[in-house]
Amino acid sequence: MSTLKQLTKDTVIYGVSSILGRIIFVLLTPLYTNTNILSVAENGIYSNLYTLSSFLLVFFGFGLETAFFRFALKEKNNLTRTLATALNSILVTTLALVAICFLFTDQITNLLQVQGYRHLVQFVFLIVAFDTLTSIPFAYLRATNRPIKFAFIKLTGILINVGLNLFFYLYCPKVIAAGSSHPLYGFISSFYNSSFGVGYAFLANVIDSLYKLILLSPTFKFVQKGFQLSLLKKMLNYGWPIMIVLICSMVNEVGDRQLLTWLLPGDAETVRQQLGIYQNNYKFSVFLALFIQAFRYAGEPFFFSKAKENNAKQTYADVLKYFVIFTLFGFLFVSLNLNWLKHILLTSSVYFEGLKIVPILLIAYVFAGAYYNLSIWYKLSDKTLYGAFVAIIGAAVTIVVNLIFIPKYGYIASAWATLACFFVLCLVAYLLGQKHYPVPYQLKTIFIYFALALALYFVFFNIIKTMPEQSILRYGIQFAPLLLFAVVVYFSEGNYLRNLLKSN
Repeated sequence: MSTLKQLTKDTVIYGVSSILGRIIFVLLTPLYTNTNILSVAENGIYSNLYTLSSFLLVFFGFGLETAFFRFALKEKNNLTRTLATALNSILVTTLALVAICFLFTDQITNLLQVQGYRHLVQFVFLIVAFDTLTSIPFAYLRATNRPIKFAFIKLTGILINVGLNLFFYLYCPKVIAAGSSHPLYGFISSFYNSSFGVGYAFLANVIDSLYKLILLSPTFKFVQKGFQLSLLKKMLNYGWPIMIVLICSMVNEVGDRQLLTWLLPGDAETVRQQLGIYQNNYKFSVFLALFIQAFRYAGEPFFFSKAKENNAKQTYADVLKYFVIFTLFGFLFVSLNLNWLKHILLTSSVYFEGLKIVPILLIAYVFAGAYYNLSIWYKLSDKTLYGAFVAIIGAAVTIVVNLIFIPKYGYIASAWATLACFFVLCLVAYLLGQKHYPVPYQLKTIFIYFALALALYFVFFNIIKTMPEQSILRYGIQFAPLLLFAVVVYFSEGNYLRNLLKSN
């Protein structure tokens, strides 16, 4: 099987859980944006607390997941020892850190400006603890090439989460409304409280995370199989710059939510409403973000395993080009079809005002995916400190742009900050990579495709915006750019791509 075929196959399998599964989860957005179920302000609280969970997951993880990959592949004969070392470390640090978080719950609640939601903050601590404990077992499944089991656990966990959301937000209110005439009224009324509101979303996530931990718990039998302190020191030396990278990545991807909380003008309720609008329109970029996530799951072991091959660098160049082409298709599809996509995700029209940020964020995630490809060099060459340096630059761009422009332009400034950040990250990662680990990327070709996609978007957007939203002609015109882009790609790449897929 060709290298590109193998990467595509693994991406598809991991995508069953990370793309298909999360798309199922994203389809809960209509539930959350139904103002009869959750208010716009409650959506803002939901967004704010998941920002906290993203940062805590990085702190709890210490970069050990990537370090485990690196050392598992470097010392294949000592995989058990590597696994035992990583598991012991993650177990001790997670228990210690979650205890500290519970101890300082009130201070963290005040910092996030979510007074009155102390119980939700503690739910976040539990979610983070359970997810951190499963990070190494999930990495072990990837390292031992068991994507089916990986996908099964991830997907069933998401289905449990979705099912609980539907149960709490649709079924339980229906039973309560029916009163004592419903056969399950006594049971449901014994625990269900409509005032708990957004808390049920967090409770569903706690149960989902605990379920995955239970299924993966047999992996922890390896904690007694050869822990080695010297190996842990090597893994931490490799991993701590990765942790810096991930912290900065969280600043770039979700830090704007907290900055919006602090910097948006208005009272607390108005700020939470604006945050809710921003967060739910941000979800349109999930189609690209989740593809990047699936690609990362497959790409990380793929890149490491191909590093010693003679044509490795050419393979990396090909992967970047076709990755960008695919994500540009996603940009064109979503950005030019918001007239009907918005009715799928956004139940209430109060959220429609935020649609203007969607094309900006989609382009930002094209750069985000390109950055992941461009930054693989520092992991392959064990120069993770450079990765930390690049990530700090990106985080600085995010923070500075948000600080300057949020007070005047609101959440649209955060969308532009995301784009600026990932563009700068791509630029710096490329320049440093060409110096330390040169790869023959086809920048001219990539630029042409990028320019073509943007040109098609602006031309056709200006055509369709003058047409009625439900016009049949408009629906036809919206798909024309995708067809034109596909034709150009076919005639430019068809023969080369077919030969590449056939090669061994």
